[in-house]
This record gives sequence, C-alpha cells and structure tokens, in this order.
Amino acid sequence: MSQPTPSTLEPSPIDSHLKGLDYSVVQQCMHCGLCLPSCPTYELTQMEKHSPRGRIALMRAIADDELEVSRSFAEEMYYCLGCLACMTACPAGVNYAELFEHARAEVESKNVLQSPKRSLIRRLTISWLFTEQRRLQFLGDSNALVSAIRIADFHSQHRYLETHAQTIA
Repeated sequence: MSQPTPSTLEPSPIDSHLKGLDYSVVQQCMHCGLCLPSCPTYELTQMEKHSPRGRIALMRAIADDELEVSRSFAEEMYYCLGCLACMTACPAGVNYAELFEHARAEVESKNVLQSPKRSLIRRLTISWLFTEQRRLQFLGDSNALVSAIRIADFHSQHRYLETHAQTIA
C-alpha cells in the first residue's frame, strides 16, 4: 500500500483558526474581570463586549460552534487595539495575543468584512504606500505640517482672545 501524497490527502475537517486552536487556551480565562481596567476600549465604552473577557467569550462561542463568524464578530475583533495590556493584568496568564491572532485570521479567512472600499484601502496602503519609503516619508511630513498649522492656528486664536477679552466681555 502506498503512502498518500499531499495532493491525495483529504482537506482537514477543521477549516477554522479558532476551532483548530488548543481548546485549553480558549478555556483559560477565569472571568475575574481584572483585565477590564487595563483595556482602553472597555474603559471608553464600559461595554462587556468591548473587553478582553467579552471577546474571549465570543471566540469560545465560535470554537464551540455556538456562533458563526459574522460581520459583528469581525468588527468586534477589529475594535480591539491589540495593545495587549490585558495580558499583564491577567492572573491566569491568558495568552490573549494568540487568541487575538487566531480570531483575526478567522475573520480574514471568512472574508466577512470584504468590501470594495476596504480592498482599495488595503491595496493602496500595502502595495503602494508601504513599498516606497519616499511615499511614507511624504505622508509623515504632511501630517507634521498639518499638526504644526493647527498648533499655530490655536495659538493665534488664543492670543486674539487674550487681547480682546475685555472687549468681548
């Protein structure tokens, strides 16, 4: 009997980044909430779904086949800044970076955020902007110029108000 070659192998039944992940990683979260104060998106919104704990619950639901990868799931995974401040706050040592990478890979493989506008922006930034240092430098210089103009404008308005405060009041 001959060994199967890669071309004759059946596709893997696990076509999911989250379902193929070691399940103990998904279960590691103790739901203690110590990550909440360290998460900028949770601090801003005070919504559980915008916290590491909430995102892990969504990832676990995908891994357990309780939830399908949807646009809502994808947007939530991209709402996370990826700063990983939650990892240092976590007493259980949850590897949020690994979960986060698998969740975003899941989103990308399912193309749930696909749109012509997103494709164009990605193509321009990755294939055009980041391939030439001159272009990237120009963008940085332009941002610095705009910031300098805004600061100068703010200072001139502030000086105007100081000078004319008596007249305005």
